Amino acid sequence: MNDISSGQTKPLIGHWEVMADTGELFWSDEIYAIHGLEVGGEIDIDAAIDAYHPDDRELVAEYVRRALEEKESYQFELRIVHSGGAIRNVRATGAVKLHSNGEVCSIFGVFQDITEALLNEQRLAERTEFLLQAERLANIGHWVVYSKSGELFWSDEIYRIHGQKVGADIDVNAAIDAYHPNDRDKVREYVRLALEERQDYQFELRIVRPDGEVRYVRSSGTVRLDAQGDVDSLFGIFQDVTERTVIAKELERQRTLFEAVFRESVDAILITDNERNILMTNPALTRIYGYTEEEIVGRKPDFFYADPEEFERQGNIRYGKDSREMHEPYEVRYKRKNGEELISETVGTQFREPDGEVMGFIAVSRDVTDRKNSEKALIAAKEKAEYANRAKSEFLANMSHELRTPLNAVIGFSQLMLEEILGTIQPDKYRQYLGLINQSGNHLLEMISDILDIAKVESGEVSLDIEEINVAETVTSCVELVRGRSKIANVSLSVDISDQITSLCADQRRIKQILINLLANAIKFTPEGGNVHVTADPALNGGVVFRIADTGIGIPANKLLTIMDPFTQAHQDNLISGVQGTGLGLSIVKSTVELHGGQISLNSEEGVGTTVTVEIPNREI
Repeated sequence: MNDISSGQTKPLIGHWEVMADTGELFWSDEIYAIHGLEVGGEIDIDAAIDAYHPDDRELVAEYVRRALEEKESYQFELRIVHSGGAIRNVRATGAVKLHSNGEVCSIFGVFQDITEALLNEQRLAERTEFLLQAERLANIGHWVVYSKSGELFWSDEIYRIHGQKVGADIDVNAAIDAYHPNDRDKVREYVRLALEERQDYQFELRIVRPDGEVRYVRSSGTVRLDAQGDVDSLFGIFQDVTERTVIAKELERQRTLFEAVFRESVDAILITDNERNILMTNPALTRIYGYTEEEIVGRKPDFFYADPEEFERQGNIRYGKDSREMHEPYEVRYKRKNGEELISETVGTQFREPDGEVMGFIAVSRDVTDRKNSEKALIAAKEKAEYANRAKSEFLANMSHELRTPLNAVIGFSQLMLEEILGTIQPDKYRQYLGLINQSGNHLLEMISDILDIAKVESGEVSLDIEEINVAETVTSCVELVRGRSKIANVSLSVDISDQITSLCADQRRIKQILINLLANAIKFTPEGGNVHVTADPALNGGVVFRIADTGIGIPANKLLTIMDPFTQAHQDNLISGVQGTGLGLSIVKSTVELHGGQISLNSEEGVGTTVTVEIPNREI
């Protein structure tokens, strides 16, 4: 397609005349040329009409008839068929010439070949459409402001950018008001400078669409002068750059964030190219290793490694161009500038171009020397503590055994003497002393048994002897064992066992130990006239839920979380109040319940009472 700005052949225009009375037709030379005929050749009105395109002949005949009969002038644009067969577009104008009596003398007019003009118009229309399409694709529109009239023209794309209907009325003030309130004064100043000082401009500011959406736009304007050198108009382009601006702002935000992390990180960060030449370091690295940035950048990081072979090994694993991308940390011995070694936990990975090509590597390392030393110290302390704990448990077990033998003799002989099997004890004071000896011996034996149980649990020597036990009989027997204590303490005992419970697969001796411990505690801490109530109900998991509830003195709220720890007592004045204990009972109960795979919970309120709930699941025999 030829450029429409290039030189064109001068269009052919001819004149013609048809005599009304004779039908004689005259053509100028140009009309012959337009039809592709030899100048001067014979031609009549019918042949002239037949030269038109078959689809247009009836229209031509109608125009001629109306001119002759109704004396109407006419003008039309139709097609003729050139002698060579080509279709040409022509414009014909006709008018009538009258005699003095008013009759039509002739029809005359001009005849013009407009083929090239129409083609140029078509080309212009196509190029205009291409321009509009290009503007739409690029989100770019063009505008013109005429300085004298103030008239504003927007292309379609500018309307779309503003979110307005294409072709809607718009003026300069409305266009400026479409900008963000904080940007309007800037726009006015640009326009003033252009009109008054003839300055071209370009800016990126914000507009606000009718729906409230904010868009970023770039506007460029230039001054066009008239023949006298005055400003004729402002012309420019207008582009929606929202997506690009948002991306640029996000990239800037990420860059700022990266720089902040890079600068403020307590971990050492090293960035290299794909040959492992150092490009960047952060302040933490220079602080940890004692080098300046100038001493580091441009070198390979081999001088950081305490073992040169480790540098090569890690390079083969993580830092080769073909190495698999890895993110898991690894430990390396590095050395500072002063030669001091440190242990570092490092993560090294690749970073790549969008096409996958390796650009370089990032290594982030953390000095874990103190942590590693602490871990070693903790392991050593743990091993020492475990050894000491085992030694303590063995010692307690041995001591408990050694103490039980003489205590059994003390308890047995004092009991025999109290029963006066060999004769009456005189005076009565001796009987009182023997009772104290027997009571103290039994108390000491209970303490030793508790200590022995704790020692066995801690040493892992306790095992369960699972059997099917009768729950009702087990609970009843435990209640009967402590009934004597309850009578002495003037505390009533009550039992409620669900009919839905028959048996439980557990260690009967351990279950009794749990119940007796809890019952003894409940009686011990319940004042005279109080009550201890025992229940047994089925558990959801098929086991049994035991509850021992008392109306005793309760447990202080600040002791509820630690009351089951070994050697912990709820009340520090127990010895004064006459209630004694080792503080091991609940700890033994908890360990034994957990050994069964069960759970224990405690609910207590000072001055109201305590309820201990124990859930024991069925175990396989």
